[in-house]
Amino acid sequence: MIALLPLALVLLAICVYFYYLRWRDRWVRNQPFPAQWQGFLTTALPNYPSLSEQEQLRLRQLILLFLAKKHFYGCAGIVVTDEMR
Repeated sequence: MIALLPLALVLLAICVYFYYLRWRDRWVRNQPFPAQWQGFLTTALPNYPSLSEQEQLRLRQLILLFLAKKHFYGCAGIVVTDEMR
C-alpha cells in the first residue's frame, strides 16, 4: 500500500498539470481580441472579411493562443512589434 503512494502522487500531478494546460488555453482563448490587431487582420489577410463570423472568431482565438505560447525576439537590434508578431 505504501509503495503505491508515490505512484498515485505522480499520476495526480500529471492530471493536475494537464488540467492546468487546458484551463490556461481556454482562459487565453476567451480574452478580448485587441482592436488594433483587428486592423492587422483586415490588412494582412485579404480573405479574412470573407470568413463567416464563427470562422473569424475561431481564427482570433487561435491567434491569441499562438501568441500566448510563443515568444519572438528581434535580431540585430530590431524591436518586434505587435504587427510583426
